[in-house]
Amino acid sequence: MNNIVTIELPCPIRVGFFSLNRKKKIGFSFDNLSAFIFRENIGGNEANLKEWVKEKGDSIFFIETLWAAANSYAQHNRIKLPISKKIFTVSISQISEEDVKKLVDAMKFSQTYGMKTLKSKKKTKKN
Repeated sequence: MNNIVTIELPCPIRVGFFSLNRKKKIGFSFDNLSAFIFRENIGGNEANLKEWVKEKGDSIFFIETLWAAANSYAQHNRIKLPISKKIFTVSISQISEEDVKKLVDAMKFSQTYGMKTLKSKKKTKKN
């Protein structure tokens, strides 16, 4: 499916005074459930979404969207997310450009978040 992608996030782990990065495999599903979870997380509806984005910023909007997609993937596969939202936010800021491109492509080609290209029908000519 076009709307599901799995990447490895570098999750920081504190060991004494040291911080290590451990890679954890996290899946993202950009579908109707993730849109519902996103709406519930921001505590509003589509009417005040633009105001919310203006108030919080584009980066928080992107992180909240990814958090909702990760929760959606976990619910579909009946697993528990292995990281907290705080660690998830830090991990998302450390991913590579290739992983960001995978996430954006999955979001762009999903039917819920992006635009799906429709096959154009031939127009009939009037005589």
